[in-house]
Amino acid sequence: MNKKDYKVSIVVNCRNGEKYLAKSLDSIFNQNFKNFEVIFFNNLSDDNSLKIASKYDERLKIINSSKILSLGEARLNALKEISGDLFCFLDVDDIMLPNRISIQSGKLMKSHCIWSFGSYRKIDENGKVIKKISLKLDDANIFDSLLSRYTVNFQSTMFKKEVIKMINPFFDPALSFSPDFNLIMKISLDHDPLIIKEPLIDYRIHKESLTSKSSHHIADEFRTTIEELKKLVGLNSAHEISLNRALKKYHWYKALQHVKNGEIKKAKSELLLTNFLRYEYLLFFLVLWLPARQKIFLKLNDIFKN
Repeated sequence: MNKKDYKVSIVVNCRNGEKYLAKSLDSIFNQNFKNFEVIFFNNLSDDNSLKIASKYDERLKIINSSKILSLGEARLNALKEISGDLFCFLDVDDIMLPNRISIQSGKLMKSHCIWSFGSYRKIDENGKVIKKISLKLDDANIFDSLLSRYTVNFQSTMFKKEVIKMINPFFDPALSFSPDFNLIMKISLDHDPLIIKEPLIDYRIHKESLTSKSSHHIADEFRTTIEELKKLVGLNSAHEISLNRALKKYHWYKALQHVKNGEIKKAKSELLLTNFLRYEYLLFFLVLWLPARQKIFLKLNDIFKN
């Protein structure tokens, strides 16, 4: 197929996203690929988001929710409305780079792969580039590679429409923080991705993001996904070692949660359960013995994340 023969659907889930929404939608409508539709899922916003979205042309279809839904539920509802051969997602505070759709869709349509993701850039509240994230993955063993160090930015993903029928439900509606991680790990178990080396999106880092607001769910939802994956792969799986190692990361997330709550003793206990499989775990454990431990721990965590 050429550009005239296939269509790309972009799902934009919005819950009070007026601050950056126009920039995000502009980045879609300014793409050099024009055969697209935007499924704008208005998750009962009570700011100016709906007014902003209504200014765009007929390629933007507004779906209004009658109640506030979890991120997984909202995306499931939005997916019912897509008509494209390919689909992707964009959060209301992130930006597509100008050639993102044409580059990724063109390569994916020519590939036997059913999904794709790519490199990206981190930007601050003002749009300044903080860091460029270039992917360095073991393409031959993508599932274990992502279990060890998850580097998929969901805004950079793109899927062929047939993948929706392969995973049911496509998003776990019970997950409010990590439905993306849950989905990607399930897909990567049986399907290798097409990895795009060039950056595709600008991912905005700010304190009001949905990720920041719901981060307290990360530990329990991470464990839910790992336990689910263990059931999917069964006993004596080639992935058993990687899955067991990944469970150690659950204790790291619990430790981080405890530190945020000022529960230093509990944080130390959780870090001991990681068996210090990463040098970072040992470093953070040692930090917890310092006088200004909470402040240093959280600052160090921000440095590692960014």
